[in-house]
Amino acid sequence: MTPIDNVYTKEEVDALIDAAVAEARAIDEASMAEHNFKATIISMVLGFICLALFVDGEDMIDTSPSSIRMFAILVMGVVWFYLFNQWLREPKDDD
Repeated sequence: MTPIDNVYTKEEVDALIDAAVAEARAIDEASMAEHNFKATIISMVLGFICLALFVDGEDMIDTSPSSIRMFAILVMGVVWFYLFNQWLREPKDDD
């Protein structure tokens, strides 16, 4: 075996680089989509928490039973929304 047998051609190197760049772009797009989804859910949760804490209060946090009930309803709604979206985003096996 001569040393020249272990050398890549320019075309082979270009093909390997193109494949690596395409794979990196696909990984980046997938990770950014997942990040955006999670950031949206976190923002929604924080917004609902702020809404629930001030729903019946006048310029202060209201801890009356009706506000606590509303807070629990909003939190359960957000959890349901998150779980439903996770279920929709999972790949399905059609057997």
